[in-house]
Amino acid sequence: MKQNELLKLYNILYVEDDESILNTSSAIFGKLFKKVYVAKNGKEGLEVFRNNSENIDIIISDINMPIMNGIEMLEEIRNFDKKIDIIYTSAHTETKFFLKAIDLRVNHYVVKPIDMRKLIIEIYDIIGKKLKEIEREKVIYENEKYLEIINHVAIISKTDLEGNITYANDIFLEVSGYTEAELLNSPHNIIRHSDVSKDVYKSMWQDLHDKKVWKGKIKNKAKDGTTYYVKSTIFPIYDVLNVEVKEYMSIQFITTKEEMEKIQFQKKVIIKLKELNEDKKKEKEKYDEAANKIAIYETSDDKKDQILMEKYNKEKSKNNILEIKIKEYENDLKFEKENYMNMLKEKRKETNDQIDVNKKDQIILNQHKEEMINVRFELSAKDKIILAYEKEKRELEKRILVQKDIIDNT
Repeated sequence: MKQNELLKLYNILYVEDDESILNTSSAIFGKLFKKVYVAKNGKEGLEVFRNNSENIDIIISDINMPIMNGIEMLEEIRNFDKKIDIIYTSAHTETKFFLKAIDLRVNHYVVKPIDMRKLIIEIYDIIGKKLKEIEREKVIYENEKYLEIINHVAIISKTDLEGNITYANDIFLEVSGYTEAELLNSPHNIIRHSDVSKDVYKSMWQDLHDKKVWKGKIKNKAKDGTTYYVKSTIFPIYDVLNVEVKEYMSIQFITTKEEMEKIQFQKKVIIKLKELNEDKKKEKEKYDEAANKIAIYETSDDKKDQILMEKYNKEKSKNNILEIKIKEYENDLKFEKENYMNMLKEKRKETNDQIDVNKKDQIILNQHKEEMINVRFELSAKDKIILAYEKEKRELEKRILVQKDIIDNT
């Protein structure tokens, strides 16, 4: 937005007892601002402001005027409006007037004769501060609304700079099992679990002291000794000037031991698949080697021993069957992996949608755990099958070697 367009958003009250200056200046102001209210002395200016206070954004006023001067006018205005900004335009330089103006929270002055350029600069300075205040209030409002929403679905707490709890929401009380009286002014490590390394908390406090945001998963202990897991975000809250940290806020979302076990199991499945791919590569190399040996035998001129040839064909057929079974196992494992990954996504979505851990949630989580155990059993059974196939493959190779020795000796 251009500067002249910005001024068009604001209304001013211009108070001046000199009619010539009033007419000249108000004509210029009329082109710059949305609306200009005018008054010829302090008393008239007071009445105009009282009747239009909701519309007037800035007052521009002379100091030395008849009936009521600019200082007296502002004294009356301050009785019902503490924030209106005013710019004094005056040739009056007596110290007592300026000291009184300072008491009335006036910090904008333009010396007569008025330099319109300097006056506009003062006005822009006021508008800039107003815009910053509006933006700050907007941010505060949005943050309050955001926290109000989060307050219903997350564990929220605040601590002082020493880590003592100064605020805990209802979900914190419910999950931890402590009362508000027990938590307030208590150190936040009242819910610390002994399984969590001290290095985790040391790293967390170091980040906070460095004015950074800390994120991580933590295992906590409730008042009754039960454990619960949370995804935690902790960040500093600054003072009004946004310079010094005055407290810390923690926002935590409940997760579960079962969910963390699923994540670990998922990693194990991926590792197992990589291992199986490596085994497949090795088995293929062995199979190719055996196939080459059979091919050499098949192209040999010595085909007198028809019985031995039939045995070779049988061993080759067994080898083909073994290869087919291995591929079937790999396809089954791939299908089971995809199903399991989909199951994890669905179960994780269900878990995230249910913040409160109740009996119904626990039953569902136990079912998920049983499903994971069944998958583990199935994978274990598949591992036994592949081991049996590998054993059979080794026996096949041994028989091929024996048969080759027989051929070489004939």
